[in-house]
Amino acid sequence: MLTRSCQRSRKDLRNEGAVSYDKDYLAASTFPLRTHQCRRQAMEALEWNKPAIAFYLERLDKPEREPFAVIKARKIIVRSNQEGGFDGSLTDFFTLMGDIDHISSAEGRRDHYVLGWFDDSEDDFSKSFRRLNGVTFPSGLSYRETEGKRTYNASFQAKQGRFY
Repeated sequence: MLTRSCQRSRKDLRNEGAVSYDKDYLAASTFPLRTHQCRRQAMEALEWNKPAIAFYLERLDKPEREPFAVIKARKIIVRSNQEGGFDGSLTDFFTLMGDIDHISSAEGRRDHYVLGWFDDSEDDFSKSFRRLNGVTFPSGLSYRETEGKRTYNASFQAKQGRFY
């Protein structure tokens, strides 16, 4: 059992940039701090196969309602990093809608993005939405072109995420 000094409220953890990985934690009024830290440090890479991912520009004052691009990827991998955020990669993706090349432009590299997709393994559609906030692509996008079609790869960093 944890003592009172080892617990923090959801608001305190949210202000510190903590992200919850457990549905039970979302419902609780307090988080056991040590357990939460152990879960964050022990988080292996999360992987989704063949997701359709919507890209939004991150605008805190007036959130975007329409994505500027939608892609279909072979795989997205997300893992936690030492700074409390996430690192990840998008493997072999192509554009379904919009102009994904904006990300590689000078203006696009400065922007922050929100990435959203649905987890096909979750039966309840209301619980299957996954999201990354504060996403940047420091190295831009790389692509290869075959028969006039581009297949992209990218690595990214994110400040926050919702996976459960």
